[in-house]
Amino acid sequence: MTIETTQADPYYENGVVDREFNCVTQNTYECPNIIENRLPNVGLNAYVSVDLINKKTGNRFNDDWLDVRLYTQSREEHPYNRMWVKAKDFFYVGIHARNTRRLPFDVACVIGLEYAPYESIQDKRFIMRR
Repeated sequence: MTIETTQADPYYENGVVDREFNCVTQNTYECPNIIENRLPNVGLNAYVSVDLINKKTGNRFNDDWLDVRLYTQSREEHPYNRMWVKAKDFFYVGIHARNTRRLPFDVACVIGLEYAPYESIQDKRFIMRR
């Protein structure tokens, strides 16, 4: 399955799902969940939630050196760890280290926990600006 091409960003490459691949969980990497169910029809103004979770490593010194942020498709910083994105839009996740040495990190990005029309989004400040 190939996802539609976008011309908005020349550095963006489409994802390809290989359903024959046997994924093995290693270290902290978890295999992706591919859900075959279709989304409900909520109209053309549908939004998908994106939640960025910095689980941290438990070492406060290492955790102080690392910042994790969501960025809009125009590469502007989104001020919150939750963002609503239109169904066909894209976003960036920035992992920024304030030190030149290698740092351990534990970050999760949950896409699609909620799927809703614009009208039902309670807090509009979480919607990605264009």
